Amino acid sequence: MRKKIIAIVAIAVALIIFLIAVPLIQIVFLRQYEFPYNIFEYNGKYPIIGNYSPMPPVHTNTTFDVLFDYATPINWMTIISFSCSLNETVHPLSSTSRSDFTFHIYHVFGTLRDLPNGYYEVNMYANYVNGTAEEIDRYHFIVNPDYKEPTLRVISPTNQTTYHTNSIQLNYTIDSKVIWSYYALDSHPNINDWIPFKGNVTIADLSEGSHEIIVSVQTEASRLSEHHPISFETIDFAIDTSNAP
Repeated sequence: MRKKIIAIVAIAVALIIFLIAVPLIQIVFLRQYEFPYNIFEYNGKYPIIGNYSPMPPVHTNTTFDVLFDYATPINWMTIISFSCSLNETVHPLSSTSRSDFTFHIYHVFGTLRDLPNGYYEVNMYANYVNGTAEEIDRYHFIVNPDYKEPTLRVISPTNQTTYHTNSIQLNYTIDSKVIWSYYALDSHPNINDWIPFKGNVTIADLSEGSHEIIVSVQTEASRLSEHHPISFETIDFAIDTSNAP
């Protein structure tokens, strides 16, 4: 009887260890792959998709790559291929795969060529061995080769200038409607360093010596940008009141 109890306890302990070990093994395996964002935000739900392109809302290039990774548990139904539907026209996608005893990782890629100007909806599909297809992602973008990113120009302060006063005016121009603007003074900016302002502001009580100001602006055009969704400009200046007029 005692041997039976010991055997039952041993089985129970082994089962508990297995239940704890499998999620840890899954995490270690998945973290070998660089997804473009925190894949664990999905609260343990599968499959997991990581989109690499096309991501920006506006593209100036009419030919570009589609690229994403797709992860499914090992016991998931077998995927035989991937495809995308671009405004209801189906395009086959290529893929490679790698498996562990916990996950299948699919690296999916393809090229969309010679797209005319316009608005597009892309639907991504996984095609299963049983003949069914499942939509796994959807997004929208615009092709516009004539799109130009907005130009930010800080008018004041001017770069490499010494001011003989402890206060300066901060203002700028940009050729698009502004959504928001921030500046950071004398720091390597993190979220707590940015100070919001609108158009024209006085920065007072500046200390003697060198200063750096970074201006960050998002406009209606820049948030559609393929390369620079936020416009930045850095200005270096100095304060020296010893020679004030």
